[in-house]
Amino acid sequence: NIEITGCNFDEIGASAIAAPTTVKMVSVTNNYLHNIADTYNNANAIYFMKAYELDILYNSIINCAYSAVSVGWTWSWDRGAPLDSINVDYVEVAYNYIENYMYFMYDGGAIYTLGGNATIDYPEYFNFLHDNYAYCGSTGGLPECDDTPSCWYHDGASSHWYTYNNVIWVNTDYISEFSYLSLQGYDEWNDTMGQQVYNITLENNYFINL
Repeated sequence: NIEITGCNFDEIGASAIAAPTTVKMVSVTNNYLHNIADTYNNANAIYFMKAYELDILYNSIINCAYSAVSVGWTWSWDRGAPLDSINVDYVEVAYNYIENYMYFMYDGGAIYTLGGNATIDYPEYFNFLHDNYAYCGSTGGLPECDDTPSCWYHDGASSHWYTYNNVIWVNTDYISEFSYLSLQGYDEWNDTMGQQVYNITLENNYFINL
């Protein structure tokens, strides 16, 4: 039952809004975030580790060293019954304006999701990423990283997202793409099975100047 609305976050050294724990019924709307993560460059402008009923709507995020919005955790599905174990449940990220993200770091995106949310046979799409706009400007990510930068990035084990009506303006001097990395079933870092990305639908997403 937290609302963060109408705030101005300017010149923030790390994340402007962050919750490294489980949150429920949180709304982040109509905020202006400018020059974020200039000191701790691996911080996201808006970051929620685990969330149930989270809205991130109508925010402007301009100049962020890493990802503008990051939601989720774990590289395996994480959804108990009834919801004792939550990763990303009933999350909407929509109508956000993002400009010049990932200008220092790599392996992230304008909007970055991580972790599964239900088993592969669970049919419902209950997370929504739609009607966001992002401009990818100059980036200084490590040149050897071939996924620098991404726009809408559903990373390892992400699931049950409906991603539609988003627009990305691409600076042709740099690479920007839809990313679905970690498609392998085996996670060599943790010696476990589990980074499979599943139950994600893409529809009506647009690229300008690609």
